[in-house]
Amino acid sequence: MNTIFVSSTFQDMQQERDLLRDRVLPLLKAEIRRYGRNIELCDLRWGVNSLGMERDDSDIKVLQVCFNEIDKAKPYFIVLLGDRYGWIPDESIVKKILGGKEMQDPDYFGKSVTEMEILYGALKAEKPEHVYFYFRKINNISVYNETNPSASLRETERDREHLESLKHRILKRFPERVHTYEVTWNPLKKEFDGMDFFARWCAAI
Repeated sequence: MNTIFVSSTFQDMQQERDLLRDRVLPLLKAEIRRYGRNIELCDLRWGVNSLGMERDDSDIKVLQVCFNEIDKAKPYFIVLLGDRYGWIPDESIVKKILGGKEMQDPDYFGKSVTEMEILYGALKAEKPEHVYFYFRKINNISVYNETNPSASLRETERDREHLESLKHRILKRFPERVHTYEVTWNPLKKEFDGMDFFARWCAAI
């Protein structure tokens, strides 16, 4: 069985992850079943069991699980990027994880977990032949921010700069694998309209 690792921030990408699970995955399963194979998504948004752990130990386990699941899923990797950069773990935590993965690289320090996943699973991967990127553009971003407080939770100007730098790096390395889809926030339904392009592109991977 093959697994596709899904990388993104969580709070602002729930609709995309649900769509992958409910609409795209069944189509992919039906297609590859013809060849006697199966496929699943690795979606870590429900969290990692760290009950009873100290904060540092819990953070270490979260990162360990992220990297280990990427290893299991290689070379299949999907990246969803919107307008959030995400959680940046303490550098001391990152050093402990990187030492265990034999990848001591200062490029990982000061980065969000999402960017570290992308570095490890795509930008620094030896054979990233099955990596796909989906950048979301919100047509009415001001309405989205006004009616969805979690959208920009804890984001700073520096976070936004990091996110733009990451997107630029991805576009430079994988220009042919980046798909930008446009959506409109519906404040009444509290979800995005216009996800069909995203679904079709994902189903074609």
